[in-house]
Amino acid sequence: MTAAPGAEAGARTQLAPLRRYWHPVADSAAVGSEPVGVTLLEEDLVLFRSQGRVHVDAYRAEDRYGLVWVALEDPVADIAPFPEYTDGSYRTYISVRSSWNASAGRFTENGLDVTHFAWVHPGTLGDRDDAECPAIDIDVTSYGFEYAYSRESLESPFATGGRTIHSRTMHHIPFTRHRVLTSDAGHSVQFVTASPTRARQCRIWMIESRDHHLADPIEPYIDFSRQLLEQDRQIVESQRPEMLPINLTEELHLRGPDQVALTYRRLLADAGVADV
Repeated sequence: MTAAPGAEAGARTQLAPLRRYWHPVADSAAVGSEPVGVTLLEEDLVLFRSQGRVHVDAYRAEDRYGLVWVALEDPVADIAPFPEYTDGSYRTYISVRSSWNASAGRFTENGLDVTHFAWVHPGTLGDRDDAECPAIDIDVTSYGFEYAYSRESLESPFATGGRTIHSRTMHHIPFTRHRVLTSDAGHSVQFVTASPTRARQCRIWMIESRDHHLADPIEPYIDFSRQLLEQDRQIVESQRPEMLPINLTEELHLRGPDQVALTYRRLLADAGVADV
């Protein structure tokens, strides 16, 4: 469904502060000499490659991590770093690319929520008989914030069941997180980013790296990640209001379990972003 002209103009105004950031818009391999149409922040763009570089008329474009990134205005921050991508000791691949009928803010905050594991991902990431939220350490940084916690792992591609898994997430405002999971298996890395195509729609990518089980087929790892995100999608697409409220009084929060979400919304507000 196409939004009415007035609604579309209102959405562009609401999303305008996000024009100052880099956003992924396509797989690099999908962009050649022939024009490729994409949408970013309610604006239709055309990508093409010339003399080895990707271009978007009047806007900045960069190839990074197998994705094309676009900034519609002078960016206030660089594209989030992903050192494992070029580290030869890691195996790296895009595990998920998907379009969601949800705002980029709603998608992103869900991925920062530790408390939902037991209820949305029972048997894989959480246990409903042991749903207590782990202690979380949060530090605000120049690019956003970092948070870390440790918990006992269930059997998964990330760790052997019953062992401790340490999670450290570097979240880059507005919609990119770089998560490192350390366990007896080794290091598993998730680079997850969302592109706000429209106010209530987003395109997502998950790129994964690991320095263990390098000879394993990647299909079971990809299937595991897609299963988790599909479980999340069913929840996130049903959330109301559809846009993530930046005003912290609009939704009930608990200071302990929701401290990551509270930090995220506060930093978005500090960046001049309204509901996203």
